[in-house]
Amino acid sequence: MKVMVTGGTGFIGSHTVKSLIEEGHQVRMLVRSREKAQRVFRELHCEPPEMVDGNILDRASVAQCMDTCDALFHAAAIVSMDHSKKDEMLHTNRTGTGNVMEEAYRRSLKSIVHVSSITVLFSPASAPIDDRSPLVIKGSAYGQSKVDSDILVRSYLERGNPIRITYPTAVVGPQDPGLSESNYGVVNFLTRGIPLTSTGFQALDVRDLALIHVRLLEGAGTPGYYPVGGIYKEWRELAVFLKSITGHTIRTLPIPGSLLRVAGAMTDLLSRIHPMNVPLTHEGMRYVTQWRIVDSEKTLNTCGTAFRDPASTYGDTIRWLHEHGYISKDNAGMTIQGK
Repeated sequence: MKVMVTGGTGFIGSHTVKSLIEEGHQVRMLVRSREKAQRVFRELHCEPPEMVDGNILDRASVAQCMDTCDALFHAAAIVSMDHSKKDEMLHTNRTGTGNVMEEAYRRSLKSIVHVSSITVLFSPASAPIDDRSPLVIKGSAYGQSKVDSDILVRSYLERGNPIRITYPTAVVGPQDPGLSESNYGVVNFLTRGIPLTSTGFQALDVRDLALIHVRLLEGAGTPGYYPVGGIYKEWRELAVFLKSITGHTIRTLPIPGSLLRVAGAMTDLLSRIHPMNVPLTHEGMRYVTQWRIVDSEKTLNTCGTAFRDPASTYGDTIRWLHEHGYISKDNAGMTIQGK
C-alpha cells in the first residue's frame, strides 16, 4: 500500500511513518522542510520516505503528493495555546483538512485515517468517553479548530468515504521532534511535581498509537470513530509509580481542582492582553481536574493490539528526555542505570 502522509515530521506522524515502513508499506510525505524531515527520521533510525515539497494550504502540492497513492494518513495541524495565533490556527486546520479530504474524495482512496483529539469528545459532565461520545464545542482556538476539522471529516465519512478517525489522549514517548505538550508534562512531573487534585492522567505510548494507525490504514474494522486512551493513573498513583521507576520521591502539591480552574481562567484573560503559549488554561485545567476515562476496548480489539507496560513507556520517555537535556541525571534516576 502506498500512503500519503501529512504531519509526518510531528511526534505522532513520524512514529506512524516509521511503523508504516516497518510493516512494508510505501510512504510519500508532504513536507515544508526536507532538512527537518531528514533530522527527524535520522533520530528515529529510519530511512526518510519519499517527499513532496508543500503544505496542506497549497492544494496543488496536496494533489501532487496524493497522486498514485492508495491511502491517506492526515495528521498535520497547528497546535498552540497562544491566543495571537487563533486566526492562523483556525484557518490552517480547517482549510488544510478540507483540501486534503477533497483530494482524497476525488481519487476514491481505499483507506483514510484522520488524527483528531480526545479533547473534541471531552466534557466534565460526560460518562467515560467512547466511540459513541458526541462532539463538544470548545473554548480554545485549537480545540475549536479540531472540532471544526472533525465535523468536516465526518461529512466525508457520511458520503461513504472509508475514513477512520482516531481520538488520542495525552501522547508520550521517546523521539519527540518538538517536545510535545504531554512530554513537557512528564518533564514538569519530574522536576516540579505532581498536583494532588481530582481525577488523574491518562497517557498513551506514541509507538502503540502508531501501530494502531497502521492497522486502521490496512482496513481493520469499519469506517468510523476510534478513541485511543492509554493507561490511566490517579495523580497520587502516578507519583508513586514514577518514584518506583526513577528511585526518587516525586514532589506532590495538594491543590483543589476549583483553584486550578480559576487560575486557568485568569491565564486565559491575561493571554488576550499579552499572548502566552502555556498549558495553564481553563480548558487545560478542566482536563487535569475533571478527566473522564477513555474506553479503548473497541479500538484495541479491532486492531488486535494492546498497550505496553507503562514502565516501558515512561522509562523510555525519561531516558530520552535525559539524553536530550530536558531533565537531569538525578531526575531520570534509575531509568538511566547502565546507560
